[in-house]
Amino acid sequence: MRIDEGWKVQSGNVSGAQATAFDDGTWTTTNVPHDMSITLVSTSNNDPGAMGWYRRHFTLPTGFAGKKVIVQFDGVYHDSKIYLNGTQVGSQRYGLCKLFM
Repeated sequence: MRIDEGWKVQSGNVSGAQATAFDDGTWTTTNVPHDMSITLVSTSNNDPGAMGWYRRHFTLPTGFAGKKVIVQFDGVYHDSKIYLNGTQVGSQRYGLCKLFM
């Protein structure tokens, strides 16, 4: 199963976007790796980077039941928070973020 395709992305601090029922229907669809900051224009000389959200909806195949799943995000810029089904399951500042579930 490929999970690098079909991501939803939206710049800005979107309130409530971690909720599973959040409507991301108007968000842009992209594939990862992706750099949202290349599409934004900096509004100040000390802009620390783009704030935004990436979302991906998927269902694991039946054969995954009872197995350990590792989700790894490479090259996350700045301060990431990872949510699964609306619950924060990890966070990382700069670079690699690996979750064992």
